[in-house]
Amino acid sequence: MPMRHSRHPYHLHMATETGARLGAASVDVGSANVLDFGTPLTVRVLARLGPPRWLWIVLWAGSALLTPCLAVLILAATGQSARVTSLPGLMIAQGALAVAAGLLLWGLGRLTDEARRLEPDLAHLTRGSRQPGRLPASASVVAPVMLTLAVTAINAVSVAPSYGPLVPVLLLPLVFLFLLPLMTFAWTYLLLLLGLDRLGRARLALDLFPQDRSLGLGPVGSLAFGGFVLLLAAAVPILVTGSQSLSTVTLDLFVLGVVVLAFFLSMWRLHGQLREAKARYLAEMRALYAAAYAPLRAAPTLEALESQASTLGTAKALVERAENILSWPIDERLTATLISLVVGILISLAARVVLIAAGY
Repeated sequence: MPMRHSRHPYHLHMATETGARLGAASVDVGSANVLDFGTPLTVRVLARLGPPRWLWIVLWAGSALLTPCLAVLILAATGQSARVTSLPGLMIAQGALAVAAGLLLWGLGRLTDEARRLEPDLAHLTRGSRQPGRLPASASVVAPVMLTLAVTAINAVSVAPSYGPLVPVLLLPLVFLFLLPLMTFAWTYLLLLLGLDRLGRARLALDLFPQDRSLGLGPVGSLAFGGFVLLLAAAVPILVTGSQSLSTVTLDLFVLGVVVLAFFLSMWRLHGQLREAKARYLAEMRALYAAAYAPLRAAPTLEALESQASTLGTAKALVERAENILSWPIDERLTATLISLVVGILISLAARVVLIAAGY
């Protein structure tokens, strides 16, 4: 029996999807936000400081530039000025840390706001179910502080042979201050990756076909991509200015590889669910197209073609739409941007290797 355009599944699906959205609105979305990493420590501090936020970010990040100046003063006061071999080199390295700290202080606030705006979408995807594995709220304070203390201590031990024990000890509070934004972001980004993996373990309601190629996972992929870009943008100046030897460059490449691998592994389960949903929708739409073509197959006449033309066109469009469902939560544009960023970093590190080999 010929299909009627007014009864096309697309319209039925739109009504169903709208009803699902309205149902999701009544869900306790706070219990469903598996990507909720709490309020990061630096975001809390900036909120307490109040406006103007940009000024506090500049002052906080700029504290990294004070360390070489104070180190020079301490060494001069103790008669050890000869320990400083290149003040410009120290300022450049600390400037890279200042840029990274400022970028992450600003970006983490944006990332937190975006994660909160995702609550209705996540409630719909998880059908409002609570997902296990969330850490207590105190972890967003304790963990970054402990990480910063550990890195600060490691830094003090590593610079002591070059500048003596007094300089790293006196500069401990300042080093802790400008490292805190970096470690807070690192911890929050780790929670984001774990949240993506946890989200992939839940059975998701990927029912936004055909109007959404990402089946509802586009905002999730956008959030993950935003965190990844922030991490790379902060890491680039540190990697380039801190790569003073071939061994350091090799370590930088290893770290970059681990970061990229962790990013994709965190979304591997989401990738699997998207592939399954794509295969299911593609099979359904192809069956729909076959059903629309059946009357024409039975009676291959011009009249039959004219009566089925609209239905066949719609069914074909749905098949093409199913074929274009994303395999990852990030679309082609974001994927191309990601590849460009990684390749750009690789080129920068390669150029650094050439400079090192040339004796610069």
